[in-house]
Amino acid sequence: MSENQAQNDQWYMIEYDLIDREVLAANNIPFAPLEVVIGDRRNRTNVVGVSFPASELPKVLELFELSTLINKTPTNERNVILLEQPIIEITENNIDQLEDILSVLKDYAHVQKKNIVVSNPHGRGQNLPKRKENTLYIYFWSVPVRYSREDYPTVFDIELGRNQQQGTAPSGLGIQLRDNNGRVVAEVHNDSVLYILFDLSHSGAYAGPLLERILQEWSFLSVTPEERIAILAEQEAELQRKSLGLYIAAITTRATAHKQAMKDELGKVNGTIDTHRTELVSLLRRQLFLVEQVHNTTFDTSDIEAKMAAEFQQLESLPHVKKVRLQDNLLLVYTDVLHSQQLEDGTVRELGEYIIRIGLNGQTIRVQNTTRLVDGQYHPHDMGEGLLCLGNFGEGISQLVAQYQFYNLTMMMIHFLKNPNEHDQAGKQIYDWPKVRQTKETK
Repeated sequence: MSENQAQNDQWYMIEYDLIDREVLAANNIPFAPLEVVIGDRRNRTNVVGVSFPASELPKVLELFELSTLINKTPTNERNVILLEQPIIEITENNIDQLEDILSVLKDYAHVQKKNIVVSNPHGRGQNLPKRKENTLYIYFWSVPVRYSREDYPTVFDIELGRNQQQGTAPSGLGIQLRDNNGRVVAEVHNDSVLYILFDLSHSGAYAGPLLERILQEWSFLSVTPEERIAILAEQEAELQRKSLGLYIAAITTRATAHKQAMKDELGKVNGTIDTHRTELVSLLRRQLFLVEQVHNTTFDTSDIEAKMAAEFQQLESLPHVKKVRLQDNLLLVYTDVLHSQQLEDGTVRELGEYIIRIGLNGQTIRVQNTTRLVDGQYHPHDMGEGLLCLGNFGEGISQLVAQYQFYNLTMMMIHFLKNPNEHDQAGKQIYDWPKVRQTKETK
């Protein structure tokens, strides 16, 4: 705002959070951002807002529905007046249910377009205050003269708390406000001062609803009986609309939460099904494997002794097998000195005598070289403690164990021992084993 504008025109100012500058511009209303100071030297407050010419006030109030801006506060800027909402002033802090009471008073102040000053004399007489423009005064548990004690067990059919029941008898002055049972519960003096006769603000029952009912009776003083009936009917209709909205919101919230709970449970069930499906697939594969093993197993329990004796003799008659023993459910096959097949360099390497340990219950097959260890190994393919890296032989050997074909198994093991793969990292260590002979081509 320019200095000339401030000097020549009366301007009003509204705080930023109540007004939108874009809306002002769209409606061709001149405005200027402004920061002012209000209050005296002891209590100064900075306020930031938007100022506009006084001639635009009706239009601004209509645009932003700000008819409740009743307070006009001078500022440090000449010709600039700050417009403010109704103010609730608490002059004594001995009010227990302050939050509920303030909620009701704020609504009432906006409807009545009045500032409200609240006090709780707490059983003391309170003289009528010096009246201010646009201001209502409310006193709990008091009258403007000396009083006599009187208790209020119920007000508007609401049973009061023990401490709330303390009160004063009506003074007989002013306008009396009665509850639905006809009992005087408050007095109005000079149209703007309300004395509530009992200790409404003390801890107890329903301070908010009680205050709302008394303020409603106060507001009815200025209307005709017909208007009062119409107002009550509209309030009842509004309560019904609010109740319907709350009902719809509650059911919607519940239904949404229930649906989400079902989705969450469905997700868990699906997860469990996936887990069991995986387990089921694994079991079906195992079933197929076992069926195949049962079908392919040549072991027959009929005439078992004769067959086992024959197989045992066959094992002992295998090439390179010296003897066969059974110890702790292990089939021990003792070999003579095994030699490698001729290697690519033309040499043949001596491996030594072995004990092949075959578990009859399906345990891992291990070997032991009783002749020598080379670099701590019983064989070039020894992974440790005689456990061999069988490579592609592994699957075939496992099937032979499952089918109790120990004769074929022993032949395959001896063949594997004599034929290390000199082309892989482990097998090429065969060249560290002692030579037996060398062919003429490589000499």
